[in-house]
Amino acid sequence: MAGYVNTVALIATTNVVSHHTGTVTWLGRWIGMGEWFYTLCYVIILSSFIAGAAIPGFFLEQKDFQPTRLYGLLMIVVGALIFVTEILFDFAGELHSLDNYSFNLNFYTSFYQQLGVYISSFAMGIQNGLCTQLTNAVVRTTHVTGLSTDVGMVLGRWSAGHSTAQPWRLCVLLPILFGFIGGAALGTWVYKALAADALFLAGLYATSFGFSWIFFRIFRTFSNLNIHQVEYHE
Repeated sequence: MAGYVNTVALIATTNVVSHHTGTVTWLGRWIGMGEWFYTLCYVIILSSFIAGAAIPGFFLEQKDFQPTRLYGLLMIVVGALIFVTEILFDFAGELHSLDNYSFNLNFYTSFYQQLGVYISSFAMGIQNGLCTQLTNAVVRTTHVTGLSTDVGMVLGRWSAGHSTAQPWRLCVLLPILFGFIGGAALGTWVYKALAADALFLAGLYATSFGFSWIFFRIFRTFSNLNIHQVEYHE
């Protein structure tokens, strides 16, 4: 989903929302050029992601992978934010077409584009912070720089026969990497047909997953309760 949302935002507005090495690079460039309005825009994009990542950090405090109902609720929030982004992009108009590779200043002249980028960056911050929190900083889902580094290190250690290689980690890391690539490809194809409305599918996916997880946790709670009641009566 991160690759999908990021690709749609990138095509539509020439801005990334799921990872922010490029954002910080542009921020430094605008500071160096003395373009203070552009600087402010990129400060807000970066701050939005950080604020989103702070949400799971505030509400979740756990050391083990034990996703509660709150996990589903936060995914619903992510989906709702993506729906809002879709609406803002629809209002914005003047989005880039799929085959337009030029950089222009539409983003800086369109309030709706700016707000949509800020909100989607906030949503991706929640998603990444959520997975990072739940896996104790082992898995991050919205960017692949650290993930690619981990893959390279595992392969290097494995090739050298080191006991610390942990090749099993590739079974976790590679699906995430290919999932991001697949999401980006899917986002490109859907954007070609639906433009900004492509975000509807990402919002639907996130909210459906969130509701499904909440219902699963409720079902599991009642199932465990019934089991304990049977054991008590016996």
